[in-house]
Amino acid sequence: MKRRSIKHALVCSAVICAFTACTDVWEEHYQPNPDLNANMNLWEIIKNEEDLTNFAAFLEVTGYDTLLQENRFYTVWAPTNDAEFFKNNPIEKIKTASKSEREAYRKELIENHIADYSHVAGGIKQEDEDNLVKMLNGKYNRFENVSGSFTFKGVKLASENQIAKNGVLHKIGGYAAYTPSIWEQLQKDTSLESLYAYVAKDYKREYDENASIKGSVVDGIQEILDSAFRITNPWWNNHGYLNREDSSYTMFALNNEAWIKMQDMVKSYFVYPDSSVYDGISDSIAKDLVARHLVFSDKVNSKRYPKGDTLVSNYNMAYSWEKHLTFSGAELDKLYGAVVKTIDVSNGKLNIVDDIIYNPFKCWHDTIRVEGESLDNISGEVDQMKNVASKEVKYLDKDEDRELYDLISNRAIGVFKTETNKQPTFVFNIPNVLSACYKVSIVLLPPQLIDNDSSFIKPNKFTAKITYRGAEKQEEIALGTFISDSSKIDKIVLHECLKIPVCEYKMKDIKGAEKPVTKLTIASALEPGGR
Repeated sequence: MKRRSIKHALVCSAVICAFTACTDVWEEHYQPNPDLNANMNLWEIIKNEEDLTNFAAFLEVTGYDTLLQENRFYTVWAPTNDAEFFKNNPIEKIKTASKSEREAYRKELIENHIADYSHVAGGIKQEDEDNLVKMLNGKYNRFENVSGSFTFKGVKLASENQIAKNGVLHKIGGYAAYTPSIWEQLQKDTSLESLYAYVAKDYKREYDENASIKGSVVDGIQEILDSAFRITNPWWNNHGYLNREDSSYTMFALNNEAWIKMQDMVKSYFVYPDSSVYDGISDSIAKDLVARHLVFSDKVNSKRYPKGDTLVSNYNMAYSWEKHLTFSGAELDKLYGAVVKTIDVSNGKLNIVDDIIYNPFKCWHDTIRVEGESLDNISGEVDQMKNVASKEVKYLDKDEDRELYDLISNRAIGVFKTETNKQPTFVFNIPNVLSACYKVSIVLLPPQLIDNDSSFIKPNKFTAKITYRGAEKQEEIALGTFISDSSKIDKIVLHECLKIPVCEYKMKDIKGAEKPVTKLTIASALEPGGR
């Protein structure tokens, strides 16, 4: 709808250029002010209007008096002198305003009341409920026909359709308040400064010469009428473009207290053995995880869950292998239960929360799954998986072998068999363990999957042990001896809660760090010749 509105504006612009103000068509459709002077530009008209002296002063302070003299079409909705904004910001105040204050005036007042192209009141029908106009600051404000009266962002027009050489002037009897985006609200709200500091750490705003509007060359110096900037932030790429006015998001923003509380909880899972080597690693990981599932796309969620009973996080939505966090039922109630304030922003809603709203550990790294391809070492006389004869590999069918298909990657099962007295031992590397409690399980498949003659098959008997990094030294714990049922897919719990005291997440990626050492060893205890 926004794009259609802009196209419509371009058409109107062409019409205004093609017909002078005195034509019958213009008089019939747009009812121009009989006192208009189409030989004057917008700035010349505004500075001579007695009820626009305050707005004119702000145009001069921000340099927009020059822009409105250019040969380029604009529409201006000018607040009259009695607008509440000018009572709080008198002319005497703006004359001594700092650079940052003038920048705020430019963005929040001037550019929020000026749009490219021409937008005439007579061209708006009453049924056009969503006639959005893109302003110079990128915001979208509604220009509407309400029961025959025209309004701009809900403020009634005092006069309309005053034509200039380079555009159209409307007067409004008030001020179109500036509505910040989610990104701007994060930046200005001091209760969110910890969260903002993290998500803005790689934010860049760089001058874009090609996109800037150039004026005349004076004494060999190019005059810049309106500077454009290129804005980037890698965090937006993975979570949502919170600065975009043509998007709609719901964000749950942790206030400073909740940010620290959640961060401390996450850091307890990332205890490294040597703080001198891993200094700052646990802190950066914790911040990443805490901020990972706070943004939700309104478009995506309304399409997937039109009833509004489920929210799916927007994290890395372009990549299907990433694990998104889903809130529904009691979890959704908890999410909204922590909200202390909801702010309507220009591109969605910002919910400020003051407590832990989800468990980042659960949504990110709750299960470590290791399969046969990840064997670190095999001892004993066994056929390694990569050398298994083709007759001893079964390729699974998605429909016929649904349970196995979901359990096993690459759709293939390999076979290990003993031929002599040497019993096989299998050692698995367990990557990226956290300093947390783990339930350790193993899944064994029945040999009937590849061997129809299984009358001689004996139960699997094996011992298991875990080797892991302790707080001070290498630790080993024997998990016991186990016997499986060889007639079915058998899942055996080796340990209900194995506490790993030291985290090994991403250790191999850090220069000079020790390699991960957590291993699971499975040793066969069958009699020779078993399979």
